[in-house]
Amino acid sequence: MNTRLQVEHPVTEMITGLDLVEWQLRVASGERLPKLQDELRIDGHAFEARVYAENPRNQFLPAIGPIDLLRAPATNADVRIDTGVREGDAITPHYDPMIAKLIVHGDNREQALQRLALALDDYAVVGFTNNVEFLQRVARHPAFAAREIDTGFIARHADALLPPLPVPSDAALAACALVEAAAARAVAQDAARRAGKASSPWALADAFWPNQPDCGIDFDYAQGEQRLAVSVIADGDGYRIRIAGRELRARADIDGERITLTLGDAQRGARVLRSGGHRVVLLAGERFEFDAVDRYAPPESEDGHGGHLVAPMPGSVVSVLVKVGDTVKKGQPLIIMEAMKMEHTIVAPFDGAVEAIYFAAKEQVKEGAELVALAEAKATA
Repeated sequence: MNTRLQVEHPVTEMITGLDLVEWQLRVASGERLPKLQDELRIDGHAFEARVYAENPRNQFLPAIGPIDLLRAPATNADVRIDTGVREGDAITPHYDPMIAKLIVHGDNREQALQRLALALDDYAVVGFTNNVEFLQRVARHPAFAAREIDTGFIARHADALLPPLPVPSDAALAACALVEAAAARAVAQDAARRAGKASSPWALADAFWPNQPDCGIDFDYAQGEQRLAVSVIADGDGYRIRIAGRELRARADIDGERITLTLGDAQRGARVLRSGGHRVVLLAGERFEFDAVDRYAPPESEDGHGGHLVAPMPGSVVSVLVKVGDTVKKGQPLIIMEAMKMEHTIVAPFDGAVEAIYFAAKEQVKEGAELVALAEAKATA
């Protein structure tokens, strides 16, 4: 019998209305159990989603880093969040990478699942890879709704649960650019007021000047190798949005990072989160991630890792399976790492020879640290 309080105890609390932590403390102080078994009542259904710093698209390996932005859904009697971190804190390799537990309650499973999906739509963590998008997809998957769940669920539905990052839609790009344009305008107006030049058009660097019908603000975004250019042009009480040669008519009501966007006849609410160069757009249950690009920045070096194998996560070396000078085949295990109770095997990306090994068993490594150097085998005639 495992007598410790389990991490899923809020599920029991939501369907019974009891506080098991309080019970635990009362019993530990010598009091009797507050209620007996026949006094307990179960009401409705509850789900718990564990929000984690991990990469679902890379075998759910743990992630670390600072929490640059943290946005959580509003809590109430049916939506609860248990957490011990705040925006600005960091997820480190020294502790479990759980960020929070999101618990929802409903009169039945269907209602509780709908509340879970809606709450996850309004959850965002920026700063490192996390599983919120994955949880969204699970909550909305038909097989999960139909209770067709077993230990093979993720593998069986991997294409739906772990697809490539969605390409930003026109609505997501328009929402992001409009929020950024509004933020730039606010910054310029504030600077003008501080300088005592509020009436001078030259003090506004927002490009929304009268008598300049085609003058707007240009934004460059990127997702992987794909480049996405967006132009925002003020036009009366609305905007013209240019994306990839197309022009869209838009109206927007913007309040900080929130925007109510109308494109054509469709109106939707969105949230635009900006952290450094990274952008996250939460839009009608969808989540889009991409980066802002400075078109005037010098090009980055194209030097890749090549035969230099790096740690995909922070952790410790469990074992080194090769030595310098060994000949290895593509896919052959080289090093086994461990982090947060998970093991990960570093394998050879091609046939070659081991030139150097930089860590030994039991040593700690940081994410991105070079582990092994390989020389690719030369092709023979």
